[in-house]
Order: sequence, then structure tokens, then C-alpha cells
Amino acid sequence: MISCGTKSTSQDVANDEQAAVKELTDHPGYTLYKMYCIACHGNAATPENRLAPPAFMVHDRYKAAYDKEAFVKRVVAWIDSPTTEKSIMPGAVRNFDLMPPLPLSLEDREKIADYFYETEFEEPAWFGEYERGEHLGMRGKN
Repeated sequence: MISCGTKSTSQDVANDEQAAVKELTDHPGYTLYKMYCIACHGNAATPENRLAPPAFMVHDRYKAAYDKEAFVKRVVAWIDSPTTEKSIMPGAVRNFDLMPPLPLSLEDREKIADYFYETEFEEPAWFGEYERGEHLGMRGKN
């Protein structure tokens, strides 16, 4: 598995699979998401041990900024070569640094990006408390 350096356990994947509101298990990007993204962007991590923003935050931020074509294009470029200049989530970069580039084919990056666009991810259970300020940042880099 290639990801942000953390391996998903079967329990992490099971917890995240239950968390997506509209789980698209038949989507071509679903398995790739589980292999390359869920370890860092899944809901199993707490605010204190997160490695990246939850998938719903990435989805919501990009979907608010772009139509589907632009969303997919931006996420594909990000997966290939994450840079501060490409980021539209400066708080996430500040809190988590840049993710490593993933050595995936263009086709696989497009499948992941399309999956991110099409899936309505659920907020992690802890997110309401975090938003109310009951947590002092996800990794203490605020």
C-alpha cells in the first residue's frame, strides 16, 4: 500500500466504509480510495492523531470551488504533485504539511478524483466538538 505513510487496518477501513453517507462501492475509484487515501483522509483518526484533513472536508472545499471537470482536473494534479501553490486548503497544509505525491497512473488518479467528487462523505463523529473549539487543532500546528 502506498499512502501518506500509514497503513490502514481492516477496522479503520470498516469504520470508514460505514461513515460514507453515499458509499459508492461499485465506483471504479472506490478500491483505489481504500488503498491510497483512507489511511490519511478517513474518519477513523481522531483530531489529535490525524495525518490529513478528513475526506468530507476535501470534498466539500473542492466541490464548492469547482464544477466537476475542474474538480477532477485539480485533484488529479494534486495527487500527482502536491504543492503549496496548488493548494486551495491553506489551513490543511499549515496543519498537516503537504501530502506526498502518489505514483499512480493518470487513469487511477482520475478514478480517485471522480470518486471524491461523486461521494458524499460523512463528517467524523468528533467534528462537531472540533468545530465548536473544544479541540485545540488537529495536530497542534495551528
